[in-house]
Amino acid sequence: MRWSAELCERVIRAARRAGVPVLADPKSPDFSKYSGATTVCPNLGELATATGVAAHETEALLAAGETLRMEHDLQFLTVTMSEKGIRVLSEAGGYHSPTRGA
Repeated sequence: MRWSAELCERVIRAARRAGVPVLADPKSPDFSKYSGATTVCPNLGELATATGVAAHETEALLAAGETLRMEHDLQFLTVTMSEKGIRVLSEAGGYHSPTRGA
């Protein structure tokens, strides 16, 4: 099911008013439809598509992700990075959690 930008905006706004965190798994390279969410959780490929920065240019890609986070009023940007782990970007800075073996 594809959600329109208008529906996403309504849901995010209602959830924030109710104090409910909103985690969005992006299915569109246009992050504006997720504006105001608590966090958007792209993988490296999705973030590369949204920013135009190559997925293998990790630091430049994460810097572009931080710009997206600020532009779209996201509290966090949670980037899944396959075998590299996960990076959480926020106003307070970034946190990296490497993958761990079972």
